[in-house]
Formats: sequence, C-alpha cells, structure tokens
Amino acid sequence: MKFVYQSFRCLCIFLAVNVFLFACSSLKTPSKPPAGVLRPKALPDPEQLISVLKNKNSAIKTFKGLGRVKLKNEGALQTARMAWSGAHSGKLRIEVLGASGQPLASLADDGQWVSVVLHTRARYYKKRSGSSDLERLVSVPMDSGGAIALLTGRVPVAAHRTAMVAEDGDGYVLYLKKRWWGGSEKIYFDKNQKDVSRFEVYDPEDKLMYRVVFEGVRNVQGFQLPGRLVIADEKEILFQLDMDRYWINVPVSSSLFVLTPPG
Repeated sequence: MKFVYQSFRCLCIFLAVNVFLFACSSLKTPSKPPAGVLRPKALPDPEQLISVLKNKNSAIKTFKGLGRVKLKNEGALQTARMAWSGAHSGKLRIEVLGASGQPLASLADDGQWVSVVLHTRARYYKKRSGSSDLERLVSVPMDSGGAIALLTGRVPVAAHRTAMVAEDGDGYVLYLKKRWWGGSEKIYFDKNQKDVSRFEVYDPEDKLMYRVVFEGVRNVQGFQLPGRLVIADEKEILFQLDMDRYWINVPVSSSLFVLTPPG
C-alpha cells in the first residue's frame, strides 16, 4: 500500500512539473519569422485616406483653364477646344469650342440652376442643379461639384455609409459603400497613400458607371494637377481632356455662371 501511495505521489509531481514547464514555454517571446517570410503589412486607416482626398488642393478657390477635349457626340468621339472657369463654392462654366473658335456647347451652373446651350442645334436647357448636370454635355452622369473636383486635381468623395481599405498591388484601394441602394466608389492610391491614379463609380447593382483616370502631373503655382483626364465606361472613352493652360485663384465674374436662351 505504501508503494502504491509513493508511486501515485511521484506521478502527480511529474504531471505538475510538465504542466508548469508547458505554461512557461507559452510565455516566451515569439520567435522571429524565418528569413524570406514577410509579415503582413498594416492597412491604412480609411478615414486618414479620406482626409488626404479632402485636403488635396483645398486652397484652390477659383480657377480658369484651356485645353483640348475629346467627347462622345452621337456615338463618336469629337475633338474640340474647351475653356472652363469655376469656384469651390459650386459654380462652374464650360465652353466647348470648334476649330475656328465658335461655341459648340456651353454649360453654366451658379450653384442653384444649371443651364446648357447646344449652339449647333439652337437648344437651351435649364434645371435645378443635381446629380447628372454634365450628362447632356459630356455623356457622364456627374454633377458640377464632381467636375469642379476633377478640374482642380481632386477626387469627388461620395457620401457613404462604410469605408474599407484593401491592398491593390503596390498600393491600396479605398472602397466607399454608399447608403442603402446607393452604389459604391473605389479609389486607387499609390503606395505612399498620397496620390490617386484613378477612381471608379458603380451603380446599386455593382455595375461600373464610369471610371476616371488621372494621367501625368502638372505643377501650377505649387499645386499638382493632372495633365490629362480620361473618363470611360466599360466599353469606351466618353471624355478626354488635355489641360494646356491653367490659372489659379484668379477673379471670376458671377455673370460667367449664368446662361440665357440663344437668339
């Protein structure tokens, strides 16, 4: 009986020692990963990327520019000249000009009303400023605020319910999900989390509505602007603008942003 008791006691001590040693081993500092094995990198904070977008060129209050444009007209890309003026308060004027300088189409938005004149057809349209102000002129369902953002080298950030970030090659993609049944937006950043190469807008059924690509960089008065803007859908280019000349924080008259019927 004494032998059995001593054997049982030894077994208990053996088990206790092993449990103690196992517990201590679990408290050791994790070893470094083997050479060649990379730890997954931390993703940027979505709100930080949104802040970068909102602060980009925010000191541009007014602007004017001249450039060469290709825009979809009756199923084909038409080449023309384009002049534009605007203010960060939501005012915009666009003139599409023919080869000899004659106006082909005009758009003006004073922040409340948007007017369009198609000079070649002698047609005049006017409506409340809304979500598709530019569609009649450039075949893109975008409002004047979005156009102002693009013309000042910025990305229009849609109102959204959730924001997520994922890796995209060497950079990142910021995914903004709009409110219920409202579509989404994908914005592609470089690895430095500062510059955007393109962004995409999707409808509620996750179908691409249009994609905007920023090509090249122009430095104007200390501000970085794209040399070219390209807007396309899944099938074709809808609008392409090469920015030739640009003026920042110059006087703009309120009368620029109002159009009257032709004739």
